[in-house]
Amino acid sequence: MTTRPVPEEPVPPEPVHNAGRPDGEPRILDGDSRLRQVVLDYRDRSLGDEAQLSRVKSRVMEILAQELARGPSAALTTALGRDYAMTLSALRALVREAVDEEPGVYARRVHLGSIDAAQMTLDLRVTMTLSASTVIPDLQDRLRTSIAERLRDAVGLRTGTIDLIAEDIHDD
Repeated sequence: MTTRPVPEEPVPPEPVHNAGRPDGEPRILDGDSRLRQVVLDYRDRSLGDEAQLSRVKSRVMEILAQELARGPSAALTTALGRDYAMTLSALRALVREAVDEEPGVYARRVHLGSIDAAQMTLDLRVTMTLSASTVIPDLQDRLRTSIAERLRDAVGLRTGTIDLIAEDIHDD
């Protein structure tokens, strides 16, 4: 079996943040991205050695197990410049908590727009149901402030655009 030489400059992996997906969700650190990196690491090397092939299989299975257990996550950076990942469901839960604290308002869907990891900003679209007695102009400012403060205090994210959409009105 012949081996090809390893290229001098490895092909960089596709970026995992700061790009929106067609379904409106942010680009995420998913198993696909990490599996792509494994393939790039090993594509130009010989896998004739059974131990090396076993390590590659083990690494692939580890990535899959982590992704299934944790779920999709967003790439973020701390104020000190350290990279970390947070599940999208945890980010959505923070937004839902802020909305649900408002009397007569219940969050329905939280769509995460693009996440700019360098600037630590996030765009949101939140759909909700409101009580018939809710005064909407007052509510908008309170909700945007509450959501922005919750995300800033919990994970250091700043909000860009926060679209608030009333899907339904319910009786008090």
